Amino acid sequence: MNTMPAIDWTSLVAAAREVREHAYAPYSQYQVGAALLSGSGRIYIGCNVENASYGLALCAERSAIAAMIADGERTIRAIAIVTDVLWPGRPAACVVRCSPSSQMTSPCILHRRRPARWRAPRRCRSCLPIRSVPTC
Repeated sequence: MNTMPAIDWTSLVAAAREVREHAYAPYSQYQVGAALLSGSGRIYIGCNVENASYGLALCAERSAIAAMIADGERTIRAIAIVTDVLWPGRPAACVVRCSPSSQMTSPCILHRRRPARWRAPRRCRSCLPIRSVPTC
């Protein structure tokens, strides 16, 4: 029987927390860090990058997914997202829209930086405010 190792949420959250400090958010002041665990066990990180032209902004989740895909990986085992708001924010819809369609069931954990608070891991699809279908 082939079992996958348990997800080390502490390491994922720490990686997302660290990369969040590099976010470029001069307009919203809303810094986000994301770390995802790939099928090979490697962690990919990303942060949000804002632009005066909203359509050119890049969310943290998409940044991490792009790094993973550029490295030749296609499987997301888990994702951690860190913000600095009163209640942990929801992932951007592109977590499921821009990743391979099978990733909609990957576990996702949301974390706020301080005071530290976690939301229990749940499937990426259930973290979105409405059900969405991948379009990429």
